[in-house]
Amino acid sequence: MEVFILNHKKISVSAASGVEVYKENLYMISDNTEGISICDFNGNLQRVIALKASISSDKVIEKKFKSDYEACTIISRNNSDFLLLVGSGSKKEFRNKAKLVSLSDGNNVETLDLEDFFQEFKDKAHINDDDFNLEALAYFDQKLYFFNRGTNEIISLKQDSFFDFIYGESTELKIKKYRIELDDIKGVKSGISGATICENGVVLFCASAEETKDWYNDGQILGSSIGWFHINDLEKHFNVSTQPIMENGKEIKTKVESLAVEFINDEKAKLFLVSDNDGLDSELFNIEVYFQGK
Repeated sequence: MEVFILNHKKISVSAASGVEVYKENLYMISDNTEGISICDFNGNLQRVIALKASISSDKVIEKKFKSDYEACTIISRNNSDFLLLVGSGSKKEFRNKAKLVSLSDGNNVETLDLEDFFQEFKDKAHINDDDFNLEALAYFDQKLYFFNRGTNEIISLKQDSFFDFIYGESTELKIKKYRIELDDIKGVKSGISGATICENGVVLFCASAEETKDWYNDGQILGSSIGWFHINDLEKHFNVSTQPIMENGKEIKTKVESLAVEFINDEKAKLFLVSDNDGLDSELFNIEVYFQGK
C-alpha cells in the first residue's frame, strides 16, 4: 500500500472521533460534545445536529462526564438510512449510550441504552473491563462490526440481533470474534482507531499509538497508520501490515481517529481522515491510497 496526503486543514469540530460520507457531505462526531457536525468535503461546517436537548451541541464536556462517542457508521433499516454512533464503553458511567440519527427523515435522534448490551457483549467476547474500548464501527451485508481497540479484535453480529436485544425483543446475542495483529509504532502497540467496510468487501482501517498505560488517560501521540484487508480474510488470525501516514518524509504526529471513503476501485481509494489531537485543533486529511498486490 502506498499512502499520499493530498491536503489537510484544521477544522472547527471539537475532538473529531468519527466521520462518514453521506450524500456529498461529511458527518463528523466528536468524543467530547453532544453534536454531529455536517461539513462539506472541504471541511467547512454547514450545520450541527444536537444529540441532547439539554446540552448545547458545541459545549465541550469534561472528560469524566462525556459520552465519548468514538465509533459511527451509516446503516439501512426499515427502508431508511441512519447514522448509528456508540460510546466507547471504556468507563462504565456515561459511555454506555448510543444514538440513532435519522438521515432520511428530519434528523430525529433516538437514544439507546447499551449497558446490558455491553455487559453481554463483553461476556460473550471474553473481553475484560480494562481492555474494552470500542473505537470503530462498520456496517456490511446486514451485519455490524465492532472494532475493540483494547485487544485489536473485531466482533460481528447481525444488525437485527443488535436491535432485537436493545429493544428487549430477545435476550440472545450471537456474535463472532476475530483478531488481527498490527505493526507497532515506535515500539508501542498500535490500536485500531477507525474502520470502514466498502461495498467490494475491502476493510480499510486506521490505527494509532500513544504512550499511555490504559484506554482512559491520554498519552504522547507517536503516530498513525493505515491498513487494509478483505473481509473474507477475517476467518484467519493474521498480521496486517500497516503503512505509516507521512508528510515530507516524516511521520505525522497526530492521532487519526476515523476514515471514510469518497472513491474506491481495485487500484486505489480516496479517503477522508479526521484526527483528534487531545485538546488541540482537529484536522481533516484528504488521502489517496494505492493498493499493491490486488
